[in-house]
Amino acid sequence: MGPAPGNGPFAALDTQVDSMGTPSDPSDDQIYATVDGFGESVLASDSEPLPVELSGFEATLDGEDAVRLTWTTASETGNAGFRIQRKAGGAGGGSWTTVGSVEGEGTTTTPASYRYVDESLPYESDQLTYRLKQVDTDGSAGYSKEVTVNREVTEVQLLGTYPNPAQQRATLRYAVPERQDVKIDLYDILGRRVRTVVDGKREGRHERQLDVSRLASGIYFLRLRADGATKTQKLTVVR
Repeated sequence: MGPAPGNGPFAALDTQVDSMGTPSDPSDDQIYATVDGFGESVLASDSEPLPVELSGFEATLDGEDAVRLTWTTASETGNAGFRIQRKAGGAGGGSWTTVGSVEGEGTTTTPASYRYVDESLPYESDQLTYRLKQVDTDGSAGYSKEVTVNREVTEVQLLGTYPNPAQQRATLRYAVPERQDVKIDLYDILGRRVRTVVDGKREGRHERQLDVSRLASGIYFLRLRADGATKTQKLTVVR
């Protein structure tokens, strides 16, 4: 059995200072360390107990448009809460963005469970990585291990445009599972082709802006053809 929190030897961690304060008033500065998980080595001292002991952190797809994050703590001391951070891609690339926060239990020796559902996924990202930033009541912070979710494209997709109805621009989203010829045409209500929106080889998820500012009011149809599949979505233009 290892030493109890607040007793015994502690291993030194590489720490950094997030200088959010000023030289004359450093009270907003944060000291943080990045480790594999919140445990008995995180932001501890020889006299203070550990803020959080994290016992699990997982991320799973919740349908196609959301990621469910769940984590548990074995104990907490002065835990102000968690900030959920996300970046596109795997562990090596991208920049972190805070997408939400969850309040902590403060101080407790009882295991606690948390969950957060990220419903604002960037459509074009096939891979998303998450981590937790645990913030203590004294302003210190620690980071959890990173977990990655893969969003594989398994079939040809043409999602509904937004906004719909549209006046100036509409966002077009589509996906194909492997590199292949893709063509998307815009037709009017009489079946006449108004323009070709996409024509070329594509792979994965794509998002682009469709300029409808010069189209007359009415109902139009976007038709995608790829790999023998045809997908259609209705678009209404208003003036």
